[in-house]
Amino acid sequence: MILAVFSSCLKTRLMQQIKIHDHQFCFKSGGITHALARVESFKAQGKTLTLADCTNAYQAIDQNALIHSLQLNGVNSLFVEYYRTYLDTRSCKYADNITSGCPAGNSTSALAFAGTLTDVIAAMEAKGYQLTVFADDIQISHDQNVDKDVVLQELAALLQPLGLELALNKCSSTQDGGEITFLGQTFSQSSTVSLAERMTAKIDKCLKVLDASPITNHKKYQKMTAQHEIRCNRNAGIRTVRHDNMVNRILTKIDHHRHPRPVDKAHGNLPSSDKLEKPDIEFQYKNATYVLDVTFAVEANICNAFKGKILKYGGTYGDNRVIPLVLRYNGTVYEKSMNMLTTFLPEITDSFLSKHCCLAVARANEEAKLHYTSLITNALHEGTIATKQGQRDRQATGRRAPRAPPGLEGVGARQEGEAQGNAGSDGLGVTVDN
Repeated sequence: MILAVFSSCLKTRLMQQIKIHDHQFCFKSGGITHALARVESFKAQGKTLTLADCTNAYQAIDQNALIHSLQLNGVNSLFVEYYRTYLDTRSCKYADNITSGCPAGNSTSALAFAGTLTDVIAAMEAKGYQLTVFADDIQISHDQNVDKDVVLQELAALLQPLGLELALNKCSSTQDGGEITFLGQTFSQSSTVSLAERMTAKIDKCLKVLDASPITNHKKYQKMTAQHEIRCNRNAGIRTVRHDNMVNRILTKIDHHRHPRPVDKAHGNLPSSDKLEKPDIEFQYKNATYVLDVTFAVEANICNAFKGKILKYGGTYGDNRVIPLVLRYNGTVYEKSMNMLTTFLPEITDSFLSKHCCLAVARANEEAKLHYTSLITNALHEGTIATKQGQRDRQATGRRAPRAPPGLEGVGARQEGEAQGNAGSDGLGVTVDN
């Protein structure tokens, strides 16, 4: 505990002194968001995207380069000496006097590593390239007429004095029809970014897990509502969120607006200005096709992302961050009139949906919800019939039925009836594939 607090203090002091390049997004607030937005903007300009992969970057970096970088940045000499001692006194069972590498998992070392790359980023951009760096992930944007191998060779020459080498067989580029994966987001030269595949897989998995869960139909029905999902860690694919009050305010507004429904019911309910012919975010479940109707609460307004390829999305959700909503379909861009202060790309959209709106399971299948309602209703009906039949049997034999505790009249019969309903039906008959 003391070491963790001490490391945090060191990182705070180092942040005030070390120079980190503006295009190193590792220690910036919302760094992943801004890094992806930068790469997306270069792709939109027709640039080639090349991703460099360093071999064991944190283990291979030269310690003298780390210390020299701290000194060049004007870091306090006492801190530099402490860090030098920290690196020099590391040892292991079979070796000592380690001359390369910085401790993994240490935020101070990660910050020092990021500072060491500052001159490399500046030198590459002086050559006319645009770099987007997140820790040791280096993405280079350049003109299409520049060969990617030339770019990687120039970068390798700058990294060599630091003790870093490129794993050329793992480097990738969008040149010649290739693709790169940067911070979890896949980019190619021609494709339009879409949430369809990822959201389809998540929704389908969540529904299958829910159906296969060993719980009553009534519990399954409850878990089809977003209000219930937020407060339960055991739900299919849903994690709790920290700002319950904020999410509840959003869901209060969402509750009064439409949610995913079968495709044949969705087309007639779209605003005329955004009416599109074919839904993009859709999934197959129980031989029926459904559309993901993503709903966002924006103060007193509700913005709906329901069709097309979602490139960016937006909403104000309690902390004054405003994000734009942009839909693209067949080359046409539909943009909602909102202040564009921050841009969330699809990678962040997926995370936001899961954590804050909980739409991956909630309201994803109205048919399943109605099915559970039908099962519960039938179970209650069967329980009522069983209760009446039991009363008739007891009257015929002259035996009196035992009195139930106050407030629990008929509960046993209803539970028995629901159990019979569950035993007589396999729900939606979904089996989760391993």
